[in-house]
Amino acid sequence: MVTFVDPTQTRRKRDPGRCFRKAGFRAVGSTKGGLVALQMLPEEMPEPCAPLPVHDPAQPLLPGLEVVA
Repeated sequence: MVTFVDPTQTRRKRDPGRCFRKAGFRAVGSTKGGLVALQMLPEEMPEPCAPLPVHDPAQPLLPGLEVVA
């Protein structure tokens, strides 16, 4: 999986695409236009997990929290 990050469109910090890097992507280069190329190889991807259950709108998202309309 590959993604590209435009460092000019992110807040100034030490490494553009930090959230991707924390998720396991690694920098593999840059484009002619200056985008940072980040990649995660298939063998580096986490195992899939079951999806979350569908939310029932009749039930509150946060039990004990009353919603005032």
